[in-house]
Amino acid sequence: MALLFIIVQVIAITIAPIYSEAESEALGGRETIENPSFAFVYLGFMLFFTFVILMIARRKKEKFIKYLILAAIFMTMVYLFVPLTIMAMYPPSEDGWGYNEIGETVVVLDVGDVDDDGIVEIVAGCGDRKIRVYESENHTLEWESEELDANITQILIGNYDADESKEIVVFTGAITVFDGPNQSVEWERIQGGGSPSITGADLNGNNTQELIFGAPNNTYIEITESGALLDSINVSSYLNLIEFLDTTDDGRIVAADNSTIILVNPTNHEIDLEITELDNIQALTVYRDPDGEDRIIAANEKRPFVFGLTNQEHLRKGPKFLEVAALYLEHYTIPGYNDSIPDVIAVSQDTVYISPDMLKSENGYYYLRFKYDIYCFSSTDLEDDGSKEVLLGVSEGYKHTTIVFGEGANLIWPVAISIILAFSLTLLVHKYPEWYVVDAVGLVMAIGATVILGVTFALLPAIVLLIILAVYDAISVYKTKHMITLADSVIDLNLPVLLVIPKKLSYSYRKEKPRLKEQLKSGKEREAMYMGLGDIVIPSLLIVSALSFLPHIQTGFGVTGNILVGIGTMIGILVGFSVLMRFVLKGNPQAGLPLLNSGAIAGYVITYILVYGDLGFGFNLNFM
Repeated sequence: MALLFIIVQVIAITIAPIYSEAESEALGGRETIENPSFAFVYLGFMLFFTFVILMIARRKKEKFIKYLILAAIFMTMVYLFVPLTIMAMYPPSEDGWGYNEIGETVVVLDVGDVDDDGIVEIVAGCGDRKIRVYESENHTLEWESEELDANITQILIGNYDADESKEIVVFTGAITVFDGPNQSVEWERIQGGGSPSITGADLNGNNTQELIFGAPNNTYIEITESGALLDSINVSSYLNLIEFLDTTDDGRIVAADNSTIILVNPTNHEIDLEITELDNIQALTVYRDPDGEDRIIAANEKRPFVFGLTNQEHLRKGPKFLEVAALYLEHYTIPGYNDSIPDVIAVSQDTVYISPDMLKSENGYYYLRFKYDIYCFSSTDLEDDGSKEVLLGVSEGYKHTTIVFGEGANLIWPVAISIILAFSLTLLVHKYPEWYVVDAVGLVMAIGATVILGVTFALLPAIVLLIILAVYDAISVYKTKHMITLADSVIDLNLPVLLVIPKKLSYSYRKEKPRLKEQLKSGKEREAMYMGLGDIVIPSLLIVSALSFLPHIQTGFGVTGNILVGIGTMIGILVGFSVLMRFVLKGNPQAGLPLLNSGAIAGYVITYILVYGDLGFGFNLNFM
């Protein structure tokens, strides 16, 4: 039996990212079920379904119950198979990616013809605090800097002084400006901290870009030109820390911390706009659309939002992503979309999402998923052939490839194949419900339910759900005993909502006649043990929830923190299962969820504290 838990959990962990990307959440998706009260909504659905089955059973309408459950099994398997079939038929591929292994993690990237030789250079800011410049045609090293005093957070390429040559601006909290052609340091501005963001724009129209950044005390936006301070704007009453900076086409400055976005007029230092509708802002960028409308695109960890500045629209949701770490804008040629509107690039830990025409459509996005961490993104036409190449900073170097967009995937075949598979399995279990067929289909159901509920329920509602279902299971088995009546009806129907574990391989589930209650009254030793799918699914969903919602912090064990907590939760479930089996082997029905859920929660809590070192437990307290 323990092996069944492990099989379900390992497969669920493996395929969970597919369902997250396909937005295959249940009961309204994450926007609603991050609210802990929806754990009670789920319980309400369960109680209602149980009540309906029991009422039908009392009226001796077993066939109706059977077809009702078979229909539910069919629909669940279709829901399970569609994302997997789409992934199998249209897998993301890394074929054609080049890799320039430079021996250091690339944390910042920019591209441009820094030495005016007609060939684009790739400028990489590395984890060893050095700048390295690579020629793009054969990716050979042209130059590298001395080690800087702090970690590199941004690189800008442009003309930031009065001469005609380009500069490489390196931001580490301090500012170091290198001359592009000869790589000498032109000027520096030493800062004791300051904002982690810098941007450039020609605010005064003299064809020289100014640098705009947060002052060391984080209460001012400073503007410099050729190293000289031009202006200083006080924004202390609006922002706690200037995390993000950009400029609009009309010269206004957009600044933000993690919860507030302001629009600053650098001419009169007035705050033209304040946006406080978002929490946990992870990225921000600005652009002007073809109609001349300046728009702000900001993102929290889940999705980007768009705000039009001309009419001061409310924030509009873009497509849902996961763990957005940075936003970029690029123009790609994508069939069926408006090329004049920039495509929004959202980068998470291991995925690049490309959302075309985000303002006018939410009908999907492209994504590139990888098996390694992505530290930064850039894009340019390196080969001057009209097609843009994507560059990704990764551990030990950077990867690059040309992206060619085709028409969207034809979903007719994946859906049709999923329906055929689901119907075939449903028909098989209906016509030949032997114990191994029932168990095979039941495991498929358990895996699907574990994944879908795990990527749906955030951590707090997941734990609330586990607690209330453990209490409900104990009451329904030991007090009202209606769960035994329900199991009795299901066993008689030979349906895969229970796993059957025979004591002998010769056992036949189809020929098992005595009902469970009759076996208990007679005291006869049962030839098989039964476990409800819920006893596997409910505690296991906390593993998937931990992997989906906890931060992917690095640990000293070679895996991220969320994986360690998932493993700890799995161990807790198995400990609870071993205790449960000591009672089950005595022959009486046992409520599984009190012990299984307690083990899952205990395993989660203990490993979370050990890994993350706080008592927040990854909860997002949102009761609205």
